[in-house]
Amino acid sequence: MEIFSKNCCDGIYNSMDVHFTSVCDNKCKHCIDLKYKGIGIDKPDIYAIAESIVENRSGYDDVLFLGGEPCVYLKELVDCIKIIKSNTSLKIYVTTSVPKICHDNRSTFIELLELTDGRRIKG
Repeated sequence: MEIFSKNCCDGIYNSMDVHFTSVCDNKCKHCIDLKYKGIGIDKPDIYAIAESIVENRSGYDDVLFLGGEPCVYLKELVDCIKIIKSNTSLKIYVTTSVPKICHDNRSTFIELLELTDGRRIKG
C-alpha cells in the first residue's frame, strides 16, 4: 500500500518529519519525549539535516520540524530552513510552543514565520 511509504506519524501527509532537537523549555505532562529514555538530540547539525532533506526529497511534499522544541535553536532553525528553501520546493511547517527565545529575538521569529508555510502552536 502507498500509505506505508509516507513518512509521518499517521501516514496521511507526505512529509518528512524532522525531530530538530530533543531539548525543550517546557515540561508538559503529556509529552512523549519525557517518557522516552533514548539518546536525545541536543544542538542540531543544520548542515547534516538540510543535506539529508535535500538528498531525500523525491516523493515528498513538505517538511515538518518538531522537537523537543525546535525554536530553542531559533537561529539554527531559520538557517536550516533557508538552506532547504534555496535547494528544494518543499513546503516547511514547524510545531512550536513559541518559547521565550521567540519573544526575545522577535525579528528572527518573524523571519521564521515568513519562511514557513504553516505552524502548529502547541501549548
